[in-house]
Amino acid sequence: TVVIFGADGDLSSRKILPAVFDLWTQGHLPHDVLLFGFARPRDGGGTLSTESEFRQHVRSHVQLGRGRDEVAISEFAERCHYVTGQFSDANAMQTLLREIEAQESRRRKLRNVSAQWLHATKRHADEA
Repeated sequence: TVVIFGADGDLSSRKILPAVFDLWTQGHLPHDVLLFGFARPRDGGGTLSTESEFRQHVRSHVQLGRGRDEVAISEFAERCHYVTGQFSDANAMQTLLREIEAQESRRRKLRNVSAQWLHATKRHADEA
């Protein structure tokens, strides 16, 4: 799991998001990596409010590179999540941690189901 603080900012938009995308597409990050953006809420000086807005933000800044695969961009954006809050607010940080834990738990369950399916498929093929 990767967390970007100030995820709606200029540095994140121009440098960090494209770099993380490149690392992911080149296989230097796990295919099922989770990316969390954390930034101030719109009414507190931030520029984004929702996860949907963040995913669109990710898409638009990752697409700036040449030869980017649209399917890979969409797949990467679906791995992106967004939480807003003030950086000095302990409750906001707790919310971020809860969201990370919830998404990681979903990812683990998906891995277990996939592993069970692959095992059953292999066993069925071996028996045939």
